[in-house]
Amino acid sequence: MLVHLQFRGSSLRYLWMETKQLPSLRRINLNYSKSLMRTPDFTGMPNLEYLNLEECSNLEEVHHSLGCCRKLIRLDLSWCQTLKWFPYVNVECLEYLSLDYCSRLEKFPEIHGRMKPQIQIHMQGSGLRELPSSITKYQTHITKLDLSGMRNLVALPSSICRLKRLVSLSVMGCSKLESLPEEIGDLDNLEDLDASNTLIS
Repeated sequence: MLVHLQFRGSSLRYLWMETKQLPSLRRINLNYSKSLMRTPDFTGMPNLEYLNLEECSNLEEVHHSLGCCRKLIRLDLSWCQTLKWFPYVNVECLEYLSLDYCSRLEKFPEIHGRMKPQIQIHMQGSGLRELPSSITKYQTHITKLDLSGMRNLVALPSSICRLKRLVSLSVMGCSKLESLPEEIGDLDNLEDLDASNTLIS
């Protein structure tokens, strides 16, 4: 009965190619596996809770079946600098998602389920071109939003002004960002706005 699978710092290119039935598997740790190119099919892992792929620098694709993992709590894809394809994520139980420095990932994954109030989403230095509307739609409790270093970000949606509890917003280093939404002044609780090193004039 496999519960925890760890290949930290491995030289694996693929964990396995075929679908495996692993109903008891809760954790997969493949961080620093710099040769890993693709994740396995997650269909047979309905109880997966933790997936760590941090610094899998050659990872190109996260299998679409990850969207079926409804019990996923923590997903770390930080520094997956080759990642281009990450279509779905189920957020019903998700508390932590890191896409920090996924510099080739241009589109936020499609959201399945409703986000929990306590979810943490990290996107610093990612290649995302736009802020996903799912965040501003469901995350109205957010007090801090750090979008710094997102060099492909060209605009912020006006829906960001739904974040009525927002206290701190950083777009520092978003070198293609030319303006902020006009409604930004309606954020009565906003105390700290950092737009250094942008095109905003």
